[in-house]
Order: sequence, then C-alpha cells, then structure tokens
Amino acid sequence: MRFIFNILLLACLAALLQWLLGYWWLIGAAAFFIGGITGGRSGTRSFFIGFWGIFLLWAGVAFYQAFPNEFMLAEKMANLLPLKGNPFAILVLTATIGGLVGGFASLSGNSLYKLAVKDKRRR
Repeated sequence: MRFIFNILLLACLAALLQWLLGYWWLIGAAAFFIGGITGGRSGTRSFFIGFWGIFLLWAGVAFYQAFPNEFMLAEKMANLLPLKGNPFAILVLTATIGGLVGGFASLSGNSLYKLAVKDKRRR
C-alpha cells in the first residue's frame, strides 16, 4: 500500500512542479526527493517507485494532449522513428524515457540517503 502511495505522491509532486515551473527535468528533482525520503527501503523498490510514478504521469499527459487532435502529431512523430506510424508506440516510448529518468533519479536519492545514514551511524 505504501508503494502505491509513494508512486501517487511522486506523480502529484512532479506534475505540480512541471505545471508551476514548466521544466521537464524537474521530474528528476521530484523523484530524487521521493527516493531520499523513502530511503530505508531497497534500491530496487526505490527505482520502481520513480519509474512507475513518472511513467504513469507522462503517459497520462501524453494521452491527454494527443487525444483532442486524434493523435495526428503523435502519428507524424512515429513516422519519423521506426515505429511504423503507431501513435501509441510513441506515447509508450515517451513514458518509458520519462520513467527511466524518474527511476534513476529516485535510486540516486535513495543511495544518498543510505550514504548519509550510514555516515551518521559511524560517528
């Protein structure tokens, strides 16, 4: 249950940062933060929280923006890539790239948290 809550928290935080400030790379900062505050867990769990949070956010936003124009722009972009003009493939590719950025940022935040906690225990 906490895993799903963290995914939703990350998606909401990243959406809010992107909406307010308008920079796409803020998903990394949001995932890094969530990975840091959930640092007691394993790195794999932290990676998947970041991956699925950003994947679902970007897939939803891409679908929301492509639906009103009947996926015409997504289809044209898919024709430029070897995706055979499939507009849904470009949406999945977009979400996967965002998910990987979020996953690795969350893993980095988790690793920094573990490093900081480990250093405190040594002192």
